[in-house]
Parts: sequence; structure tokens; C-alpha cells
Amino acid sequence: MQQVLGEADWRTLDAAFAENRDPLTGHPPSHEYEQLFSRIVRTAPAPIGLGEA
Repeated sequence: MQQVLGEADWRTLDAAFAENRDPLTGHPPSHEYEQLFSRIVRTAPAPIGLGEA
């Protein structure tokens, strides 16, 4: 990739990765995924989620 992508390509990629708001890395989930994330946490078994172990 370093041989193929130019400086503008890397800036575009950096911007796209900066917008990634993965809730598993401490960022709050996007509004569109908030309910899905909450459901996953409620049903996933402990210690990952709040469901039964």
C-alpha cells in the first residue's frame, strides 16, 4: 500500500479511521447503533455482558 497510495489517499484513510466510534474502545455508540449495542450487552453472557453466565 505504501507504494501505491499517495499522500491524499492516506489523509482520506486517516479521516475515515478517525470517525470510527467503536463502542468497544470506550466511545459512545452512534445513535443508530445505540439500541443494538444495548441489546447485545444485556443478552451477552457475563463477563462480556450482563446476561446469565
